[in-house]
Amino acid sequence: MSNIFMFLDYKQFVCATINSEPSLGRGSIKKIAETLRVHPSLISQILKGPKDFNPEQANEVAAFLGLDDDSTEYFLCLVDIERAGTVKLKTFLQNKRDRMIEAANQKYTAAESSLIGASRLNIDRFNSHWIYATICILLQEPRYQSVPAIADCLKLPNITIYEALDTLENLGLITRNSDNSIVGVSTIDAIEYFDKKRFHINLRLKALDRLGSDDTKTGSVTLPVALSPKDKDRLTHLIKNFVDQIKHSTEKVEPGNLSFVTVDLFEIA
Repeated sequence: MSNIFMFLDYKQFVCATINSEPSLGRGSIKKIAETLRVHPSLISQILKGPKDFNPEQANEVAAFLGLDDDSTEYFLCLVDIERAGTVKLKTFLQNKRDRMIEAANQKYTAAESSLIGASRLNIDRFNSHWIYATICILLQEPRYQSVPAIADCLKLPNITIYEALDTLENLGLITRNSDNSIVGVSTIDAIEYFDKKRFHINLRLKALDRLGSDDTKTGSVTLPVALSPKDKDRLTHLIKNFVDQIKHSTEKVEPGNLSFVTVDLFEIA
């Protein structure tokens, strides 16, 4: 998502966001039109011409783009500036806009200072091995909120878990209670320095390590194959359906039985 506070023109922001987000790119004009219940040509005329969204439409577009409250307020202000009918009103709104930019910059600076305050060594360590993010994921389940439970699940010695927890505590990602229970204070997606690419690489290395073990030979599948465009679309659909079914499964997960699924479907060139 583009940083909206870097834009003074809401139309440029919408276009930049659409172009930078794969999930919003193709067909986004049509999707926005469907959200507003207008013809797609009107959206094009607004984004590329002199017309503007009305306040109700602007609010719906902000929601469509997934903006939070502060960003939505700023977005609506930018729309109001373009719709202002007098110089006095436009000047008032522009001053309001500038104050909102200043507040956003101060908030960003404070957050950046907090991040710098965390040990860079601990941040690098967090992203260097699969165990740290995995523990954060496990801690969202009450039954895994203890060292013995985590160690049993990951088949690792307690000392390894304690060392990993020290890193997570230094980063402010866990809280240790007086009864020796551990609580994760943040979901993995909410950790701003969580590097998804490095986590994926770490998991892939773990998968390769497990690939040679006897107990995983029957559960692993390697299938390099040339796919037609239709077969590729069909396989993509099947994978998405599978993931959705797993997410909403009501099957009880046995303690200590933790598995990761990595599926790679990509064009080789």
